[in-house]
Amino acid sequence: NAWLCLVLLYLYRKTGIESYRERGLMTAEALLDTQNPETGLRPNVISGAQLREMGRKRVSEQLEASLNPHFESIAHAAFIQAYLVTGERAYLDAALKGTLYMLRNRDKMRFMYSRTSGLSRFVLPLGFLARHDESGTIAKGLEETIDYLLARQHASGGIEEADNPDPDRFGQEDTGVFRHNGEGIADQLYTNNFLLMNAWEAWKATGSIKYYELYRKLAGYLCRIQIRSPEPRFHGGWMRAYDLRNGEYFGNNGDTGWGPYCMESGWTNAIVSAGL
Repeated sequence: NAWLCLVLLYLYRKTGIESYRERGLMTAEALLDTQNPETGLRPNVISGAQLREMGRKRVSEQLEASLNPHFESIAHAAFIQAYLVTGERAYLDAALKGTLYMLRNRDKMRFMYSRTSGLSRFVLPLGFLARHDESGTIAKGLEETIDYLLARQHASGGIEEADNPDPDRFGQEDTGVFRHNGEGIADQLYTNNFLLMNAWEAWKATGSIKYYELYRKLAGYLCRIQIRSPEPRFHGGWMRAYDLRNGEYFGNNGDTGWGPYCMESGWTNAIVSAGL
């Protein structure tokens, strides 16, 4: 829902098509009404049954809030779009409150596939929000997040997967494509794809050359590994997992939901293209 809201409102800003604005703001309002008022965060999932029984207000106050940047940062980015479209401060305040809460409770953050993937997504709203945070906490958090990712940038420009929160999930369910640090695997489904777009946004929002250099090297890596094939279904795309040491796409069966050789149209190819 957060991605849908973000995209519809962004499309409205670019095209002026009123139906994008109308539908995007319907989702933005629902997200805001179910956002926890104390933390600025939201539950991972709200079922229809819960919503019908409890209503939006009780859901926002009583369900456990998530501290997973894989999800929360996208809701905050959606609120930024809603603020840009409407000028309503409530959307910006919710994004600021949630982002500050996460930065002040980083020891409680939860990650799904890797810390690298979660923090790559966390970058998206931080640059814009930093200019509205007089405490400087968000600007400092953005720099520390980028520094963590830079420390894991391979000479090729790709970010190596690191810090798997639960290696034993490997082969059991939807998970990452590595188990332990140092395996030399880059993920184009959850890490490098989003970071390309998000590092650009961070640079444009702050003017930091450090963020631009991260983007430039990462863009070079993704351009080099773009598939060239006589088969039109593959040509011009990116697959999920790349072996940085051997310079080739990498296969394993660790993730039961997203295979390493899959070409995920929305999550990989569209996001990388948007970043470029």
